[in-house]
Amino acid sequence: MKYIALLSGGKDSCYNLLYCHKNGHKLVAAASLRPDPAKALGQDAIEFVARALDVPLYRRVIGGTALAQDSEYGSRNAEERGGVNGDETEDLYALLSDVKSQHPDAKGVSTSCQRLSLTPLSYLWQRNQGELLSEMIMAGMKPSSSKLRGSGSIPRISARLCQKCDQNCDNTLYGSHICGEGEQQLSILVPTLLDQPYHDIAEDIQTQMSKNSQSPRRIEPQDFQESSTGTQTTSTSICFGNWISIGNVHRDTRDMSDMPLEDEVRECFHILQRHLSEHSLSLSHIANMNIFISSMEDFASINVVYASYFGVSPPARACVSVDLPYPLRVMLDCVAYSEQKASDRQALHVQGLSYWAPANIGPYSQAIIVDERVFVSGQIGLIPCSLTMPSPQSLSTEIPLVSQHADRIVKALSNHAGGGWDGHAQLILYWLTQQHHISYAVAASQTLDGDATPTLFLTVKGLPKDALIEKQVLHHTGRGCTVDEEGDIAPVSCPPIYSSETFAEAEVEVRYEVTCLKHAASGASAAVICGKGYSNSNSNWGNVSSRLKTATHLEGVLLRALSVRMFYKHAATAITHVPCHLIHTRDGNDWDYALCILAT
Repeated sequence: MKYIALLSGGKDSCYNLLYCHKNGHKLVAAASLRPDPAKALGQDAIEFVARALDVPLYRRVIGGTALAQDSEYGSRNAEERGGVNGDETEDLYALLSDVKSQHPDAKGVSTSCQRLSLTPLSYLWQRNQGELLSEMIMAGMKPSSSKLRGSGSIPRISARLCQKCDQNCDNTLYGSHICGEGEQQLSILVPTLLDQPYHDIAEDIQTQMSKNSQSPRRIEPQDFQESSTGTQTTSTSICFGNWISIGNVHRDTRDMSDMPLEDEVRECFHILQRHLSEHSLSLSHIANMNIFISSMEDFASINVVYASYFGVSPPARACVSVDLPYPLRVMLDCVAYSEQKASDRQALHVQGLSYWAPANIGPYSQAIIVDERVFVSGQIGLIPCSLTMPSPQSLSTEIPLVSQHADRIVKALSNHAGGGWDGHAQLILYWLTQQHHISYAVAASQTLDGDATPTLFLTVKGLPKDALIEKQVLHHTGRGCTVDEEGDIAPVSCPPIYSSETFAEAEVEVRYEVTCLKHAASGASAAVICGKGYSNSNSNWGNVSSRLKTATHLEGVLLRALSVRMFYKHAATAITHVPCHLIHTRDGNDWDYALCILAT
């Protein structure tokens, strides 16, 4: 696709262009924001970069300030979607709008601006910085760089190879970032690999910068101090504290007449809104959504309507195709959380192409964190840099990809979104489309996930993009609180406790798997309960019920069950019924029905 380059003058904004070129994209224009010319330092250097790229350069003076400093930019409410007036981000939006008007065939941007329907090309996202610098060295990239300090410094520019930066800069010793972030830095990278006319601009830059009274000099090591280190029921909802769960949301089946698909989706959302409003919540409070549709051919049409109900950082979600009874084509369930302040909810909503993990292929976030629960959206085996499925179709390729994507999403959150936690998986669902793939998925899960986390393997009618497998994960940060001897609430690390058992009662066989937290006052836990067989004896079912209610660690889950999905049998209370072709657990058993329970 044709794309626009956002240039900061830094090496990363230039080096990303090489990956855009490698992936077949064509550069048509460059754009850059600049501060007030009277305060600008080294900004003329960007002119030379654009000249080396041989594309027109568009510039705009920054008029706004950093007003929006939360983790989310804009509103989660669909009615208030858009930017923040007076924020400097709106200057970038205006700049790209101008460029887009001159280059209407541009469909991408290096690296980010989703509001103009430009695909972000962010191939360096989440790259290890040491590996990235080494890669620049191996690629023979030639920078002219300068660290900038206050006035009165000796005019000087250090033109050197990345290799010398790598050899001479001990970031662990001096506490600096290996690629220079954390100080004012101008690092001009000569793009030698873009098949563009090239000339060495280092001397031009040095001459231009030496005229500036704000003279730059290199930061030396002495400048640093050493740092220390089936049967459908009506929709139902249940509330526990700040949590609310809504299940079995679908159109009114008393009316069997044909209904446009778009209207059916809207009816589902009206039901969600009604339940949420009963608890003084809105759609923006939803943390995780599950969508069950009758045909993947409806996926795109459903997404269009779905997207109209959310602003920035929409809920995490999974979408699978199942055998819904006529006339249903859409069924939803969700969990929502009433946060008391903005920092109570954190989202990872990456929309750029990269080598890290797939951008969203629908209106959802990669993950949402609320109340220390990490809801990871269902991951299919997309190749991140192209958002295409492996060709030819291969389960052996898709399985490691879905696990890699889920792991990288959790790692990104643990490192950046109020991080500092290790966390653990509380619940894993593997959705598959072929029953004979179950055994391979089970074997892979035992290697990749271990054998303790409650896990289900479910074969269904279809998955997005004809994927063979989709992985959906619920994590916990491992952070919690407890009440000390004086009655005060104190933070505490909460390692997981796992428990499982299989037992039989006459013709009925039951297995449960449960995880909960050690040392925590919170009841955050999850479980799966599977069963098969049938008995006409009420005493047999009574024995099964009694045994489950008194099982180690399971009793608390049942008492505080927030969300339940049944795969697949009629039951009462706030339960979503999900028809599956096959239900399997790690122990090799297939089951007639299974309960998947999330507790608070």
